[in-house]
Amino acid sequence: FKVVNDGVRDLSKANDTGIVAGHDGGVWLLRPQRFFRLGDDQERTWAAGKKATVSDFEVAPDGTIWTIQTPNKEDVSTIESFDGEEWTTHHRVWDTRVLEVTPDGTAWAIWGDSMHEEDFGYLDEDGWQVLGELPRAKELLVAGPDDVWAIGWEANIFSRYLYRFVDGAWQRWITREGTEPTWQPADDPLANDTEWFDNVAVGPDGTFWGVAEFPNLLSLVRFDDSGWSRWHFRDADTLWPAAYRVCGSYSVSNTIGVAADGSVWTALMTRDPCDCDGGVGHFDGETWDRYLTGLCVEALDISADGSIWLLADSDVYVI
Repeated sequence: FKVVNDGVRDLSKANDTGIVAGHDGGVWLLRPQRFFRLGDDQERTWAAGKKATVSDFEVAPDGTIWTIQTPNKEDVSTIESFDGEEWTTHHRVWDTRVLEVTPDGTAWAIWGDSMHEEDFGYLDEDGWQVLGELPRAKELLVAGPDDVWAIGWEANIFSRYLYRFVDGAWQRWITREGTEPTWQPADDPLANDTEWFDNVAVGPDGTFWGVAEFPNLLSLVRFDDSGWSRWHFRDADTLWPAAYRVCGSYSVSNTIGVAADGSVWTALMTRDPCDCDGGVGHFDGETWDRYLTGLCVEALDISADGSIWLLADSDVYVI
């Protein structure tokens, strides 16, 4: 369904930059100068001011807003929280989605004074608890204390590698063949055949899905209670899960989500990096379903009731 009005405002063809299904049960729309919950007439402005870049937005069960914001024309971002009355600044960060709020309301993050010294931990009643370090992190995913993943870069900003926090230390994924992955300590030199990952997501049950990429080969990777699985995409004429691509000023990223049943929803694209009209696909490990054919999916999130919320061609949709 296309959502043309939320009972308060017209939503058609607005300048929306993101859509988030919060742990508070609400659906939130992000815009360049403000954000709001659908159905609520109150709109809030960003702590970093007008034209701030907001690279992450999370909502805890109690309604607390957590974001990463960068003031206009500045390079350094900060983790900010909003309790409904005022903003609180927590840490400086050096890259994008290194913030995660779990369904129990715990805020996890990676932060630091430089991209070479970044702490990783979570916030509790005693303050921020540091569990380790992961330099050059770009994305953090947490389903629970024993299901912690991250994406980081090593050689250059376009090579995005997969890490998992196991037994108090970060491990880097290496293998690109077979069902059982090979890992190495994150501090070890990068192996020549290390596969990189683009869009990644973790579901509430801990199921991990990621779009893995190696020259001339794209695949969809899953990890759940049954172990590791992989599906290759070689046919250039078929639609693929959206990988990280840059075409002019447009990029495809963070358009993947995992439902409560462990299945994956992902934007679809052809092999052409400038083609963004594949709509969205749903894959349960056996069967693909496709929706919003012909539209470019710009953002995607899944609510606790199983509804899929999307921004596509500047409109709001729900499945």
